[in-house]
Amino acid sequence: MIYKVFAGCTCGAGPAVCGTRPKPVIASFLARALTGFWLGMAALPGAAQQAGLSDAACAATLKDLVQVLHSNQLDLKATARSLKDGGCAFEAVEIAGGARNAPTFYADTVTIHGSILAWDRKGQMPSSDMLVEATGMRFANKMGDARLDYMLAAQSRVGAMALELRAAWDRSTSEVEISRVDLTFAGDSRILFTARAKNIDLSTPGAAQMAIMGAALTELDLEIRSFGLFEQFLLPVLVMMIPDMEDADSEAEFAALVSEKKLELRRAINQLPDAAFPAPSRAALAALLSDLPGPRGKLVVKFRSASGFGAARFARFALTGLPQTMKELAPLFDGTRFDIDWRRGDRS
Repeated sequence: MIYKVFAGCTCGAGPAVCGTRPKPVIASFLARALTGFWLGMAALPGAAQQAGLSDAACAATLKDLVQVLHSNQLDLKATARSLKDGGCAFEAVEIAGGARNAPTFYADTVTIHGSILAWDRKGQMPSSDMLVEATGMRFANKMGDARLDYMLAAQSRVGAMALELRAAWDRSTSEVEISRVDLTFAGDSRILFTARAKNIDLSTPGAAQMAIMGAALTELDLEIRSFGLFEQFLLPVLVMMIPDMEDADSEAEFAALVSEKKLELRRAINQLPDAAFPAPSRAALAALLSDLPGPRGKLVVKFRSASGFGAARFARFALTGLPQTMKELAPLFDGTRFDIDWRRGDRS
């Protein structure tokens, strides 16, 4: 039944695939890719640690990234060359997810600058920084038919994205500061944020692999401008989270089921702890919810937590089990504050 929702979709506009069941693989794909990318950077070959990168050094860096991403069940193809300003450029980038019908990620060019290219495997570097820029990023599925694959690859350029990422790690404070992430989409959609996290040890490849367990987000300033972004990237995932219902075989019946789920979410929003989600924030979330599945506007989020928000907060549920009510979930937000605003129609 759910498959019918995506029948006749525009393949090139986003990750959904015409004629196939959309899968929530984009998020897991990106998570594995980003994890593999960071760990690969943390295991750069000795050639990249010398002043003045050469084409061979950047090629060696690419080789390490290929190996690390492969361990995350991702296959990377690209060509590498050095830049005169000391960075590395990777062109014709292609990352395949491996699983059947999984999307393939493409980028025309990805460039990397910063002291991360001089990473010391023995943990002697006091800090590192990096600048990553990418153009022509897009997703497309390969269906095994030459004509269809050619068409899907061409259509995917309609929704091409561009990225700028600036981040730095300070060993003395064990903090990572993301000073800028700017992800732009075709049209007016955009994701822009800065963030800070603590309890992160990236001094060695081994430490980097364990960093996610102790990391705690302390600051986040986020803007999401959605003019088609939600429908392209989040709606397929959320729809698949709603189980097939024998009594909802028509589009109208499924729409009614979605309305019921939205009412459940509205009640959950009303029960969010006031200390973490003040009344204006809950009202903004409710307004955004009412605009789904076609929100047009800007979501602004300011998050702060002195103690930090990370995986350790979920440890309490290892003994009690997953929370079944908002009251049981509320302690997860202790010591946090979310100031949220939904600005309908804002294209700024």
